[in-house]
Amino acid sequence: MSSRTKAKGIFCIESGDWWSDLRKSSTVKPILNVLQQEGYHNIPHRTAYTEEEFDAYIRLWSLKKIANYPILYLAMHGESKELRFEDSSISLKELGAKLAGKCRGRVIYLSACETMNCDRRELRTFLKTTEALVVCGYSVSVDWLESVAFELAFFSDIQKNVFQRNGMEAVRRRMLPFAKSFGKHLDSFEFRMEVHPGY
Repeated sequence: MSSRTKAKGIFCIESGDWWSDLRKSSTVKPILNVLQQEGYHNIPHRTAYTEEEFDAYIRLWSLKKIANYPILYLAMHGESKELRFEDSSISLKELGAKLAGKCRGRVIYLSACETMNCDRRELRTFLKTTEALVVCGYSVSVDWLESVAFELAFFSDIQKNVFQRNGMEAVRRRMLPFAKSFGKHLDSFEFRMEVHPGY
């Protein structure tokens, strides 16, 4: 990243345990470390084991004083239209309600299997409710390591564009074809990116 380019900060909330196996310690922290080495400086990372912890962190992120971190990176388990915690889940609609009117000009990356497996109208409603500029993620189950590699490329690419509709459409045009090069089979890595139509 050019020294003259101001990084658009990332706030990461990660689920507490990916594998329920003490022998495995997978985390997205390495991707954050790489980004920091490229000039992103501090990237806040929080772990949410429960919905209550998650709620506290997204409330913090949505505050105006956190405007320097316009990208919310939710690295969690998921299923169609839902994010999952150890003993509960939250629907895309419920997440929209928690963030209603608080995300203008911001990007929400749902790094969770299948969460974006829904009708486009539901994504448009989510954007309208939250006023977010972009919501993106996966509509199928994806390989964990492959998704982390793709996200590193995405977060690097998104820095090159203004956080307006035309800038995000440019990111979308580049990243959707790029996503097809990931996955064990072509077209199996189904990344979706919906841009707010009103910006």
